Amino acid sequence: MLTNTLFVKNDWVSLGKKWGDLPPRIKRAAKQDFLIPRAIRAKVLPSPGISVQDVLAFTLPNQVIAVSNISPAGYFSRNVPDAASEASVARLRRLPVPHTFVVKKLVDLQHQAWLDGFQSVRYVHLSDAVTTHFPLWLVSFWDTVVDLRKNVYAPWSTARDWLNAEI
Repeated sequence: MLTNTLFVKNDWVSLGKKWGDLPPRIKRAAKQDFLIPRAIRAKVLPSPGISVQDVLAFTLPNQVIAVSNISPAGYFSRNVPDAASEASVARLRRLPVPHTFVVKKLVDLQHQAWLDGFQSVRYVHLSDAVTTHFPLWLVSFWDTVVDLRKNVYAPWSTARDWLNAEI
């Protein structure tokens, strides 16, 4: 007997289901929406395997210092994401990412938000000035930027500054 393993999003989304109750095959299918496309990743994040000097020279977006009083759930939107363009990708490199606390909360909420029917993410921490609806992978991008800043940039920048002082 064959079982139908075809994933139909409408059979799972916006039906009051909980992420923890989903079968693994549905979770795998859903997680595809959170992967940063390779072509965009190459433009907005440093390439793997480059030198430390090149990583430190790569410009990442700044991060908002203050935690806003906006609920993390408010970042998600039911609107369809806007089409990716060169201009929107360039904006990703210069618009500040939310505070670390907010990004971590968004990572915790993202899968259930997908299951609840949310389709895009907005830069609500910058007020209503940025109205672009980005794909759900924006949360993954923000999380990667926060991780790079904390675990790569900070220690290597400190080491570089120490070496420069010694010279």
